[in-house]
Amino acid sequence: MNIKPRLIQNQSLKLGLNPKLIQMFNIFHLSYADLVDHIKHEQDDNVFIDVSQPDSLMTKTVSQSSSETNSESHFSDSIPATGYQSIREFALSQLNYCPATSLQKQIITLLIDSLDDKGFILNWNEVSKHIQSSLSVSAATINKCLILLQEFEPDGIGARSLSECLNIQIKHLHLDNDHLSSLLIKVTQSHLDDLANKNFKVIAKSCGIPLEGVDPLADFIKTNLNPNPGSMFTSNTTQYITPSFQLSYKQGNVIIQNLEIDKGISISLSENYLETLKNKNIDKETKQFLTEKYQKAKDMIQFINQRRDMLESLMSYIAKKQILYFEKGPNYLVPLLQKDVAADLSLSPSTVSRILSSKFCQTDFGTIPLNVLCPRNYFGKTKDQFTLFIAHYLKKHPHLSDQKICLLLKEKGINIARRTVTKYRHQLGIVSSYFNGRST
Repeated sequence: MNIKPRLIQNQSLKLGLNPKLIQMFNIFHLSYADLVDHIKHEQDDNVFIDVSQPDSLMTKTVSQSSSETNSESHFSDSIPATGYQSIREFALSQLNYCPATSLQKQIITLLIDSLDDKGFILNWNEVSKHIQSSLSVSAATINKCLILLQEFEPDGIGARSLSECLNIQIKHLHLDNDHLSSLLIKVTQSHLDDLANKNFKVIAKSCGIPLEGVDPLADFIKTNLNPNPGSMFTSNTTQYITPSFQLSYKQGNVIIQNLEIDKGISISLSENYLETLKNKNIDKETKQFLTEKYQKAKDMIQFINQRRDMLESLMSYIAKKQILYFEKGPNYLVPLLQKDVAADLSLSPSTVSRILSSKFCQTDFGTIPLNVLCPRNYFGKTKDQFTLFIAHYLKKHPHLSDQKICLLLKEKGINIARRTVTKYRHQLGIVSSYFNGRST
C-alpha cells in the first residue's frame, strides 16, 4: 500500500529536476553578465561550443601603465550606475520603485545600512531594536519592511541567515511543482550541513524521498541558488550593471534595442567536431564522449535561444503596458502582475519570474531591474500612487472622519475599510481637524 505514493514522489522528482530542466532553469535565471561567464566556463569543458558572435556588450578594456600596479576596467556598453559600489547603494537605488510609504522607506533605508557585503543582516536583533527606538515603530512594522526589502534585487538580499537567503531565492523562482518547492525549502532550512557533507541518506529519510531523489535536489541548489547575493559587488571597485535592453520614448512609441542580440555573445555548434562525430571510423568510447558533449551543447544553445526569445517577448509586452513610464517617469507606472503577464503570453508564472530576475534595462530614467516594471495592484494603482490618492482625500477633507472618508472613497470605486484609512493617516502623519475639533 505504501509503494504507490513513493513511486509517484520519485517520478515527480525525476520529472521536475532532471538535468535538462536544471540547465534550463539556470540559463533562464542568469543575468547577462553571469550568462557570459557560464558560456565561457562551458566552452572550456565542451568542444562543441563555438562562439559565433563574441561579446561586445561587456567587452573589457584594460589599461595599465608600466608604473601602475592596479589595472582599470571599463565595460563599453555596461552602465556604470553612479554609486553602485556596494550592494547597499544598489539596494538604495531601487527604493523609489518600492511599494512603500514614507515611513516604511525610512525603515528600509536603515535596514539597507545594516547589510553586510554579502547582502545579509546578521545582527538582526540589534538592528531591529535600534530602529524601534530611533523611529518609535513596532517590531511587526520592521518585519513587514524586511519582507519588502527581500523583494529587491539581487535575490536573497536582506536575509538573516544563509538558510533564509536560499529560501527567499527558492520562493522567487515560483516553481510550478509545490512538492519540489517544499522539499527544496526543507533541505535548505534543515540540512545545509548534511548537504555539504553529502549525508544524503539523512536527507532522504528526513524528507521521505528515495535516496536517488536527493542528487537532483543537491544539483538544483548548487546550480540555481547563490549563497552570496553580494558577490557581484565589492566595496572598493566600481560595479557595472549590464542592461539587456535600451529603451527610449519617441513620438508616442517605445523604441526597444535588444542589446543581448545586437552586441551580446552568441554560440553555435562546432562544424569541425560535427564532422568528427559523423566519422564512422572513430572508436566507440570517443563517439559516446562526443555524443554526450554534442547533446549538452545543443541543449544549451536551445535554452539560450529560448531565453532570448522569451525575454524579448516580455520586454515588448511590458513596454506597451508601461508606455506612460517611458514617456513621463516612475510616477506613471501602472500595476502589472507577473501572473497576468504569464497568462497573456501563455507562459507559466515561474518562467516569467526566472526570465525577469536579474535582468536590467537602460531607460531615460536610469538603468533599472525589469521586475520593477511589474508593480503590484492596489485598486488599479501602484502602492505609491494609491498612497498619494489617499493622501489627497485626507488633505482635501480634513473636516471628515475616517469613516466618512471611507464612504467617499467607496463612491469613487475604492472599497476599503475605515481602519485602512486610519492606517494610511497614521503612516502619512496627517491629523484630521475633525478629531481635533472633537478633542477640544
